[in-house]
This record gives sequence, structure tokens and C-alpha cells, in this order.
Amino acid sequence: MLLKRMTIRKKILLNVLMPIVVISTIFSFVIFFVADHLIDGYIIPQFEKSLTMKMEEFDELFDKELINSAKTNKSAYEELVSKGNAFQEKYDLENVYIMSKVDNKEVILFLGNDDKYLSPLAFTDEQNAALGTTKMVTSDIYIDDYGAHKSTFLQVQGTDSVLGLDEDADFIVDLENVLIIICIVLALVFIVGSGVLAYFTAKRISEPLNNLVDYTKVIAAGDLTQELKSTSNDEIGQLASSFNSMQIQLKEVIGHVSSTADYVVNGSKELTNSIEQVTEMANQVSAAIQEVSVSSEMITTGAIQNQIAIREISEGITEITESTTNVSNESIKTSEESNEGNNVIQKSVQGIDAINELSKASMQMTEQMHQRSKEVGQITNVITSISDQINLLALNAAIEAARAGEYGKGFAVVADEIRHLAEQSAQSANDITKLISEMQNNSNESVEAITRVVNEIDHETVAIRVAGDTFQNISSLISNISMRTQSIASTVEQISASSEQVLGTTETTVQSLEQTSAGTQHIASTMQEQSAFMEEMLGTANQVNEMVENLKGQIAHFKIK
Repeated sequence: MLLKRMTIRKKILLNVLMPIVVISTIFSFVIFFVADHLIDGYIIPQFEKSLTMKMEEFDELFDKELINSAKTNKSAYEELVSKGNAFQEKYDLENVYIMSKVDNKEVILFLGNDDKYLSPLAFTDEQNAALGTTKMVTSDIYIDDYGAHKSTFLQVQGTDSVLGLDEDADFIVDLENVLIIICIVLALVFIVGSGVLAYFTAKRISEPLNNLVDYTKVIAAGDLTQELKSTSNDEIGQLASSFNSMQIQLKEVIGHVSSTADYVVNGSKELTNSIEQVTEMANQVSAAIQEVSVSSEMITTGAIQNQIAIREISEGITEITESTTNVSNESIKTSEESNEGNNVIQKSVQGIDAINELSKASMQMTEQMHQRSKEVGQITNVITSISDQINLLALNAAIEAARAGEYGKGFAVVADEIRHLAEQSAQSANDITKLISEMQNNSNESVEAITRVVNEIDHETVAIRVAGDTFQNISSLISNISMRTQSIASTVEQISASSEQVLGTTETTVQSLEQTSAGTQHIASTMQEQSAFMEEMLGTANQVNEMVENLKGQIAHFKIK
């Protein structure tokens, strides 16, 4: 973590110094161990060999008699001191001495250049070891308050005394110290020299990098007008040249992006305005289609109601046709019976009873005819009412067809035909009403005449002739009525056929209107989907506009001029 926050110069120094320090340390240790090995393997053995040779020569100076007598004999001691001091001076030894035991006490028998005769002094481990062997015992280099020393010990044969030689070993310790100092100095020289070299190398590398970093900060701040100058041809110079090329390309890209963003902003605004206009128009068209769909549904509903009414009219006309046919048949029968009655009256007065009965029967039939003429009148009233309703429905259908535009042209023609048929039906119904009115008047007169005949038939026979004449008139009237009834029946049949045709046309029109209504609803739903899609496109265009504005805001801080 700390390495990541270090500068490139410190990293280079660290990366250069660390191996050099390690290598210098290892090299110093190697030199030290090699030199120490040389000291331990050659210098110290040679020093020990020299000390051993001196001990052999020192051992030849004394015999056991001299040493044993020196413990008690002063002259023998003086001879011992004389030889020992001379030997010490000859080889410049640090200490020459003889350790001995007197009365089982460890004492110094002789010490060169010192008068410590029989001074108590405990044996060392090396001295005790030498006292127990005939071989020479050599100590390691040891250091005390007087310096570094190396000693060798040898037992004098036939005595309990040990010869000892101490030689100065300071030069070996000094050599080792000098060796350590040399290793440390070499390591420091290597480290300092490497540090200086690494510093200048890091400085040479880091300064162009720092310049490059400063240049990138300027570019990051948005200033693309600056240029990095580099005279070197190394990797850093190539990197600086690459940065200059990148800056030029980035400058061109930013300029192109800026101009493109301006164009996209203008285009997106125009697209947004166009989409808003198209959306508004689509909403208006959708509302208009909704109104057309509602009007189409109303027209379809009215057409269905017209279809039901026309079907009812057709059924009523069928009933009128049947009733008219029955009236015509009954009129024919009445005419035949009246003719027969007239023949009977003309042939014989004696058949007055029969005439009376026939008159009564005629009266009953006339009343029935009168009653049926009333029913026919009611039917004609129904026809007239239906015709008025058809005419009104045709007028409404024509109005709705006019509102429907092109889709209502066919229905307008059908409505016009229905209106003409309704007018014809109304006219025929009026004619039927007039005929029935006349027939009712004649029926009333016949009833009154027959009534008078019946009342006066017992009193006057002359009235029979009058009754015969009247009966003949009735017969001709009934014939006229029959003819008019047949004409009415024919007209009603024509009306029935026309109503059937109108009914079929109305059903076709209803189907067309239902299909048109379904198509209009489909168009309305499609327009609603299109309106939703246009609103979604409007939202997308607004989002693109916002993104482009954001892009312009992001590239606005770049300075290219």
C-alpha cells in the first residue's frame, strides 16, 4: 500500500538501492567470512605452530630436578628465573611462567619479569588438562583487561608443574576488526555510490515523467492547446511524442464530437417538435375516430332498431295481406249470396220467410264485415303509424349517413328507398282507410236497410221489391268492395314484397355497419397504439436531447482553440 503511494523517483531509488544493499551486504559477508576463514585456517594455525615451537624450546631449558629443587632452593629458583627471563626477551613473549603444586597448593613457581615466587594462583582448565597429559595444550584466543592472548601449556615430565607461554594476539583481533571495518566501508561505498547513481538515474527518468504527468494534468483539465516538448529519443521521448499525437487526435475528436453534438441537438429538437405535432395530430385523429366509432355504433344501433321495426312492419303487412284476402273472399261469398237472395226475391214472394232468414243472415254477415272493416281500419292505422316511424327512422338514418361521410353513402341510398316505401305504404294505407270508411258507411246503411226490412217484412210485401233492389245495390256495392279489397290485397302484397326487400337491404346494411364499426374500433385502437408509440418516441427524443446536452456539458471544459 505504501509502495503504491510512492513517487516514481522513490520507487527507482528503492528498486536500485535494495538489490545493491543486499548484494553489498552479501559481498561484505562473503569477504568477511573468507578473510575469517583465512585467519582461522592459516594465520591462527601458523601462530599456534610458532607458539608450539617456542614451547618445545622453552621445555628444553628446564629439567625436572631444577624445577623440583626450585620449590625449595633459592639458587635453583634464581637459575630458573634467569633462563626464563632470557627466553622471554629472546622471543618477546608476553608472559613466561611455571605453574606448580606445592603441598597440594596451586601456586606460581615462576613468572617472567616478576617476583611472584610461590604466589597462590588456581590452575585454569587448560592448565589442569595439560597437567593430566604429556601433550601440549593450547588455549583459544581470549581477551582480558590486558588485551587478546593465546596460551600454550606443557607438563614437565616427572613433576607436577606446567610450563606456560602467553603470546600477544592483539594483531589477530585487530586484523578481524580491520576486516570488519573494510567490509562495512566497502558496503557503504557501494551503497552510497549506488545511491548517487540511482538518484541521478531516477532524476533523469522521473523529470521527463513528471513533465509528462503535468502535461496529462493539463489535458485532463480540458486544455488541449498545450504541447509537450521532448528532445530525447528514448522510450520517454517516444511516450511524449505519442501523447502529443494523442492530444492532436483527441482535439480533433472533441471538435468533431462538439459539432456532431450541436447537429444532434438541433436535429433532436426538430425531431421533438415534429413528434409533438404528429402526436397531437394522432391524438386528434384518434379522438375523431373515436367519435366516428361512437357515431357508427349509434348508426348500427339505429339500423338494428330499424331492422326490428321493418321486420315488425313486414309481419304486420303479412297479417294485413291475410286479413284482406279473407275479406275479399268473404266479399265474394257475400256477393254470391246476395245475388242468390235477389233471384229468390224476384222469383217468389212466398219465400219471404227464407228472405227474412237470409236477410237476418245477411245482417249478421254485414255486421261481421262491418266489424272486420273496423279491424282493417285499425290495421291501416297501424300501417300508417309504422310508415310514419319508418319515415322518421329513414330521416334519422339519412342524417347519420350524412354524418358518417363516405361510409354512410350506401346506407343513405337504403334510407331513401325505405323513406319512399314508407311514403307508398302511407299512401296505400290512406287509400285503404278511405275505402274502409266508405265500406263502413255502406255497411251501416246495409245494416239499417236490412233492419228495416226485417221489421217491416211482416207488414208489407211491397217492401220486398224495395228490399230486392236494395239487396241488388248491396250486391253491386259488395262487388265493388270485393274489387277494391282485391286491389288493396294486391297493394299490400306489393308493400309486403317491398318490405321484405327493405328488410333484406337493412340486414345487409346492418352487417356492413357492424363491419364498419369493428373496422373503426380497430382503427381507433391502432391510432391509440400509434399515439402511445409516438409518445414513447417523444420520450426517447427528449432523452436523446438530454444525453446530447449532457455530452456537450462534458466536452465543454475541453479547450481546443
